[in-house]
Amino acid sequence: MSGETVTRESATPPLSYWSAEELDRAVSGEVLFLIPSHMGGSFYATLKSYDLHTGIGTFEIDHKQAGDFHGKTALEGLQAVKRVAGSVPEFLSDATHIGAQNDAFRTSLGAVCGIPGQVVFTHGIEAKGSVFAKQAIKAVQTFAAFDDGNNPRRERDFGIVRIDGETVYFKIDLYDADYRYGTPEPANPAVTRRVLTVLLASEY
Repeated sequence: MSGETVTRESATPPLSYWSAEELDRAVSGEVLFLIPSHMGGSFYATLKSYDLHTGIGTFEIDHKQAGDFHGKTALEGLQAVKRVAGSVPEFLSDATHIGAQNDAFRTSLGAVCGIPGQVVFTHGIEAKGSVFAKQAIKAVQTFAAFDDGNNPRRERDFGIVRIDGETVYFKIDLYDADYRYGTPEPANPAVTRRVLTVLLASEY
């Protein structure tokens, strides 16, 4: 390496779905990621930071290690990465990460940056009045009683609460960016729009 200059650049591709503990170890341990390029071959990068809710990680490319992949070409290759390989902790499932995103969206009512979507009340909820609706949304935000019965897919997208003796459901559906079809990549908030619907049990 003597006399050689190593150029580094940063990019923010989708990060594979690890636990916060695994990501912390990857950052603090300077884990070297082997990134397959969409042009063929591979290059190395290190994880510098991450956002657990959005699944976005900031990687630093070592262009010396990248070999034939330089400048914009290397960055384009890294942007396209859905998963990384190498001597790193095992990946968690997409469902685990979708569940974390659903929780963040629901508890913040969509105020979390990077997880876009809408909150919808049905006619039945609206007919109960504004006080009931406020109580319902508060209960939905603070709901934490997920179990195997209401959360079989581990995506934390459905729950049941009780408001003044009335049973209320909430569900989260994942759409594409135009809210027309299902999302092509459920675990990628960049191409996913959430709709949180609050409804009476009788409307389900």
